[in-house]
Amino acid sequence: MPKKTKILILDDREEYHKQVKEELGKYFGKKGQAYEVKDVFNVKEGLEKYNKFKPDIVFSDIEILSPEELEEADKEAHSHHGHREMKNKDGIYKFLKSIKEKNPEQYVISMSSDKNMDLAIEALKEGANSFIKKSGLKENIPKVLERYEKGNE
Repeated sequence: MPKKTKILILDDREEYHKQVKEELGKYFGKKGQAYEVKDVFNVKEGLEKYNKFKPDIVFSDIEILSPEELEEADKEAHSHHGHREMKNKDGIYKFLKSIKEKNPEQYVISMSSDKNMDLAIEALKEGANSFIKKSGLKENIPKVLERYEKGNE
C-alpha cells in the first residue's frame, strides 16, 4: 500500500490555503491516493510544524508576513488602492534555508503573486524546487505534483 503523502502549506492568507487544498483534493482524489495536509500561517509556526510533521511536500508563500505585519500591510493597502507593500523579504528565505539545512532533499514549491518574479527567482536559487503563481494554482498544482512524483518513483 502506498504511503500517505504529507503536505505542509505555509501562507498568511486563508483563501490560498483553501485553493491549494481544493486542488490537492482533486489531484489525489483522481489517483485514489491518501494524503494529509497541515496549515501554517507564519514562519515560526511553519518551522515548528515542519519539525513535527516531516512533510513530503511544502507549499510556501514567498510573501509571508507575521500577523502584525499583515495587519499593518492591509491598513496600508486600504490607503494605497489595494496594493500591499512587502516589508519582510527574508521570511521565505529564513524558512526555506532552515528546512533545506535539515533536509536538502525536501521538495518545496514556492508561491507568489505575479508581481514578485524577482523573489521567485531568488527562492529557486535558495533551493525551492518549483515556483507557481497564485493566479495559476488550478493549472499548476497538478504539474508540480506530477514532477514531484516522477522524481520520487
